[in-house]
Amino acid sequence: MQMRVAILAAALMIAGAVFYFVGEGGPGSDRTLVTTKAGYDLIKEREDLRLDAYQGPSGKWTIGWGHTQSAEPGLSISRREAVDLLQQDVKYTEEHVLRMLEVPVNQNEFNALVSFAFNVGITRFRRSSVLRELNAGNRHAAADAFLLWTKIRINGELRESSYLVKHRTAERELFLKPS
Repeated sequence: MQMRVAILAAALMIAGAVFYFVGEGGPGSDRTLVTTKAGYDLIKEREDLRLDAYQGPSGKWTIGWGHTQSAEPGLSISRREAVDLLQQDVKYTEEHVLRMLEVPVNQNEFNALVSFAFNVGITRFRRSSVLRELNAGNRHAAADAFLLWTKIRINGELRESSYLVKHRTAERELFLKPS
């Protein structure tokens, strides 16, 4: 039986299918959700494409569209490599978001949540009022909670960022848009 499952899984992966084993994802998550163009557009709009590594305001080295894992001083990548990194990072974020959801979400809510989690990081997303309110069944409170995440730390001081206000507003609007 285990051999059949392994062969089927390999065949599905080769065919490019997305699948999840039972038990993955939170109790309310739709395991078939993946980020669509609307979600990618939100991320790409916020995270400018940079083919040369740079040190962001937080001090983290970044490259591509907000990729920090392997970014380091002097690193340069191609546009194709940036696309690959973005897809890997979004997939990683999707998997974590799905595990944390305790309620079903529609496609627009999922896109907004992935964009938000991509930006703030998995740990902050896990502790966020956005996720807490959503899992409590308070969708409008969850939507409003996006707007609480508009500050950036510069030289140890939290400051409101007009850039983040714009993007959190866009995430909130997408979250509230019916699918």
